[in-house]
Amino acid sequence: MAKNKKCENCETLNEQDSKFCEKCGNSLNSDPQPRYNVANCGKCGTLNEQDSKFCEKCGNSLNSEPRYDMVNKVNCPFCGKKMPITAGKCNHCGEWVDPSKDKSHEVEIALGYLVSILFGWLGLIPAIYLLTCDSPRAKKHGKITLVVSLLLGLLMTPMWITFLLLL
Repeated sequence: MAKNKKCENCETLNEQDSKFCEKCGNSLNSDPQPRYNVANCGKCGTLNEQDSKFCEKCGNSLNSEPRYDMVNKVNCPFCGKKMPITAGKCNHCGEWVDPSKDKSHEVEIALGYLVSILFGWLGLIPAIYLLTCDSPRAKKHGKITLVVSLLLGLLMTPMWITFLLLL
């Protein structure tokens, strides 16, 4: 596929159907941001002042240009499309492949399902929290948790009313 979609952040050419830059992870679909006199860290993607020698976030040297091997590609574990082996973020679906970059919300997702199943309406709390997360995976599970908590809440409410009346 032709590489003709230029990243406004690092000026890397990306595949036409890419949503995110394969080098820095910047969104390719948003309106162009004004360019400032900055240096982009090749390791974590943080924007630093142009005269900085080291990244203010990860400490990586900004003087040496990182190597990006575009020949070796792997399948994204989330969407299955090919992506560069050196990319930390899939340029198709936007999921972070590098676990150090992504907060996967595993515990929050599990607790959301548990609370939704056991307590019905109370499952709305973790569902709303998951819907507000940045991760597409967390948002997906937030929607599922929301539906489960609403359905089980509707089913459990008559049961709790009957239980309370019998006391």
